[in-house]
Amino acid sequence: MKRIISMMILFFIAVSCNSYQNVSSNESNKTTEPIADDYESNWVYFDLQESTELKIISHQLAGVGCGTIATASVTIGVTKKNDTIRVFELCNTKKDFPVNGNVIIEPATRPSFTVMYPKIYIQDENGSLLTHPVNKQVLKTTYGIIERKK
Repeated sequence: MKRIISMMILFFIAVSCNSYQNVSSNESNKTTEPIADDYESNWVYFDLQESTELKIISHQLAGVGCGTIATASVTIGVTKKNDTIRVFELCNTKKDFPVNGNVIIEPATRPSFTVMYPKIYIQDENGSLLTHPVNKQVLKTTYGIIERKK
């Protein structure tokens, strides 16, 4: 009974979080995702082929852990080849990384299920929340496991 109540609470928290957007999965690895926010339909998903070093521009932890729903952290950074990419890491609610820090991204398979992730916002001079420009500029998107550079 306690487990059911806990799962219901987590579900309602996840559903009520306006800072989350569903990411639908697609079998094709190099297709764009049709999502309600127009800029997200321009994201191009790819599979990382090898470990890649990344200098972090932005990092946002998943707001809730995985359970009945799948969540992911969002990390945006620049590779050694000067590509700017977005990396979703499933269930990451604890591994936080500083801006300008260097990390290693290990390849991970894109899941076949829906994943929720935090959106990145900025506040304008009137106090309104706006979608961060980096969400519109960074198109290359992948899944990975993020580790601190040793």
